Amino acid sequence: MDNSQEKDLILRAKSGDSECMEALISKYMWLARSKARKYFLVSGTYDDLLQEGLMGIFKAIRDFDPEKNDNLTAFVSMCIGSQIKDAIRRSSRAKNRPLNEAVTLEGLDNNLPSELVYDPVHNYIEREGVEHFYEKMASLFKPAQLDVLRYYLDGYTYSEIAELVSMPVKKVDNTLHTIKTKIKKNRELFE
Repeated sequence: MDNSQEKDLILRAKSGDSECMEALISKYMWLARSKARKYFLVSGTYDDLLQEGLMGIFKAIRDFDPEKNDNLTAFVSMCIGSQIKDAIRRSSRAKNRPLNEAVTLEGLDNNLPSELVYDPVHNYIEREGVEHFYEKMASLFKPAQLDVLRYYLDGYTYSEIAELVSMPVKKVDNTLHTIKTKIKKNRELFE
C-alpha cells in the first residue's frame, strides 16, 4: 500500500467508514501484539495490554494528520506504546493499590500460593525502584550483560535480545545464566 492509498484509507476511516477502520486495525494489530508482549501489568493480563494497544491504534487513526506527518507506522507505534505505558502507570498508582490487590472471598483458596516464595530481587525492585536496581546491577555486571538483563526484564525473547545486542542466542542464554547465578550469590545486596 503506497502513501496515497494509506492517506485515503485514513481519511475514510476518520469519516466513519468502518471497513477502512478495520483494514487499518488489521494492518497494525501485529504492532499492538508486539508491544503488549514486552510489558507486564500488575493487575491485568496480556489481553488487557493488547486492548490498550488497540485503543492506541484507534487514537493514532483519529489523531493522524497526513498533511503534517508522512510515517503512519511510526505514529501508530508511538501511540500504542504511550497507551500501554499510561495503562501501566494508572494501574500502579497508590490509589489503585487496594483494588489491584483485592481477591474475591469465594476464590480466596485459589488465589493463595501453594508455598510462599521469597524473591529478594522482586522485593527490592518493589521497595527501591527499577532505576535503583539497575544502579546496583552496574556494580556486578559489564555493560553488555546489563543490556541483556534489561531486555530480558522488559519481556524480549532470547532471539530478540540476540538481535538487539548482536550476539548469538546461545550466548544470550549463557549470559542470563551467569546473571542469575551472580544475583543468587549476592542476595545480600537486595535485603
